Amino acid sequence: MEDLSGSTGLALGGVGTSSWLQRGDFSALGLYPDTLKALTTVGSDRTRSTHPMIGESLDDIVKVLTARAPYHTPILNRLRSKRAFSTVEEFNRLTGLGDEGSFMTEGDLPREATSVYERALGHVRFMGQTGVITGPMMAAARAKFGNMKAKELVNRTNRILLDTETAILWGDSTAIPVSFDGIFKQFAAGSYATDATNLIDLRGEPIDLYYVGDGCQRIWDRHGEASLVCLSSRDKGYVNRLQDPHRRYTGEGTTNVTPGIVVGKFHSDFGDVDMLYDKFLAPPRLPRTSAGDCETSAPVQPTTTVAAALITDADTRLPIGDYQYSAAGINKYGEGVEKALAGAITVTTGKSVRVTIPDEAGNTTATAYRIYRAVGAGQRYYLGMTGARASGADTTFDDNNDFIAGCTRGLILDERALTLAYLLRPTTFDLAKIADTERFMMVQYIGLLLYAARWVVELRNIGTPPTPSS
Repeated sequence: MEDLSGSTGLALGGVGTSSWLQRGDFSALGLYPDTLKALTTVGSDRTRSTHPMIGESLDDIVKVLTARAPYHTPILNRLRSKRAFSTVEEFNRLTGLGDEGSFMTEGDLPREATSVYERALGHVRFMGQTGVITGPMMAAARAKFGNMKAKELVNRTNRILLDTETAILWGDSTAIPVSFDGIFKQFAAGSYATDATNLIDLRGEPIDLYYVGDGCQRIWDRHGEASLVCLSSRDKGYVNRLQDPHRRYTGEGTTNVTPGIVVGKFHSDFGDVDMLYDKFLAPPRLPRTSAGDCETSAPVQPTTTVAAALITDADTRLPIGDYQYSAAGINKYGEGVEKALAGAITVTTGKSVRVTIPDEAGNTTATAYRIYRAVGAGQRYYLGMTGARASGADTTFDDNNDFIAGCTRGLILDERALTLAYLLRPTTFDLAKIADTERFMMVQYIGLLLYAARWVVELRNIGTPPTPSS
């Protein structure tokens, strides 16, 4: 399915194309030759079973929604996009500019040098939602609420946008095979994963603008220019609170007072950087404890007790003490109810913890597990995710405290480093009427390409800010 939403702003068959379809003249659409051939072969009769699917672009709705509530999907709103030409996009990822030294002796051949690339793949994945509005619902709501199909179209579009923003950050095709890999997964899988330049680890300390400036300099040192800082809403709120604490309102006198200060831009020595919050940068904080908290078709609770054992690890950063663990299955539909370790495990010097989720023949819907951890008898917080669950084998997760449970992450980036590749932009298709309902399908085919990992810095293990003093 080709994306035909270019200069017309509409996918094939959308509003404004009916006259071309009716007279069979498609030349004005500027279609690709293969598409034009297919259309002219089957003609413009929509009743014929061989006619292509007729869809309508949702680009206009997307523009309105992202302009109305830009803070729900800040990274998605800012990233560049390109047309994908296959379900697998191959590209060169820049990892270095090559050797230094450009001076030469008169008459010599200039030094031979080349940039350093690694060959990379970006998978295009398929996202969609089906909307259903019953006849009675439309009839009852028409006078009071207006067009319910239009409202549901907006709701389904919002859902896809929010899921896309989540996947841009946390997408992991190992744990959820139908997802594209997000920023953090592509970092972990690349040759730069161990490069300290790409990582600022706060080790549980609250965010400070010093770290933001440090990240901007790291991108600058690698010949990029930081343009965006994204933090969780908690950490962005703390940055707002840190600035000018004695001035808590704007306005004149005692009327028309607007309390609070919003920091929207950071002036670094290396350029001005926009500062936004992204609510999806806070990982799932608390485990689900009942089926009512879970999405439909999410994995059921594991029936076998989760096990934990100490393993020798000379590089562990896990402090001595008692810890509790739990695991919850995940799949493309969501997360299931957690299963906790029976009691606590005591960690000694030089030890990490290996959490084991036993294989269960009757519970095969989980594709991976999320791990939660508590210190002592405290609250369990999200720690990390296992690799893919293998049928017939136990699933394990090693905790050496590289990631601290309950902490958040942030990103500093040059937006040129990332591009969204669309094989099909958000598009809606009407479905057949098989009952007293209106049904439509919304789809997009999308992938995330990380062109220059050198221009992205991760802020890891951002701790909880202190409570404001009275």
